[in-house]
Amino acid sequence: MEIYAVKVPEFINPVVYHQLLKIVDQSKQRKIEKFMKKEDKYRGLLSDLLIRRLVACKTSKPIHSIKFVYNKFGKPFIDDCDIMFNLSHSGKWVVCVLGETCVGIDVEEITPIDFNICKYVFSEQEYQQYLLQPQELQKNFFFDIWTLKESFVKALGLGLSIPPNSFSMNINNMDGHISIVQNISNDTFYFKQYLLEDTYKLSVCSVRQTFPDSFEMINVNEILYNHPISIFEV
Repeated sequence: MEIYAVKVPEFINPVVYHQLLKIVDQSKQRKIEKFMKKEDKYRGLLSDLLIRRLVACKTSKPIHSIKFVYNKFGKPFIDDCDIMFNLSHSGKWVVCVLGETCVGIDVEEITPIDFNICKYVFSEQEYQQYLLQPQELQKNFFFDIWTLKESFVKALGLGLSIPPNSFSMNINNMDGHISIVQNISNDTFYFKQYLLEDTYKLSVCSVRQTFPDSFEMINVNEILYNHPISIFEV
């Protein structure tokens, strides 16, 4: 298993942006262009380019030739390739996990939220644990549980068909061991969390306990190593 993270730049030269947009397939282009905020456009574009670059490096396929297929729940797979992957982005980060079996990843920026949402996304067990947290730790607890749940759902690839309150995540306060209480799948799932930045939570899920000790940081220019123009405005 390999995990990568790339920081989204604050600005991409518009000429370069539109050149890079041509690399992704037309349906993804339309989706990216529908975003109103440039930050959302950048995250969508860099997510696609990141996985293309990683797969191209491992398979020697031209970056333009990499095609994606989707299951009926919308989870993407790489056509004619046995590399499994999952992507996530939030705030100024795009992250990716590669594996030999199903994997899921979620990153979330820790931002102010309406904690009433806990009643709808947490199981009863999780909600009671949340109430027991000191007030200053409740936000961290929420995003720990939320990213773990998201990574699990994304690993399964069943999308919104799985209600988030239908299973429980358990984090052992003594040793930090993470487990799941659920009856959705017969497989055993493993979890690991990584420190990205103090204001972000990053969780990864897999059916194999082969997590790397750390993730690899990729400079945004590395994604575009074969592009003749710098993505930053000169």
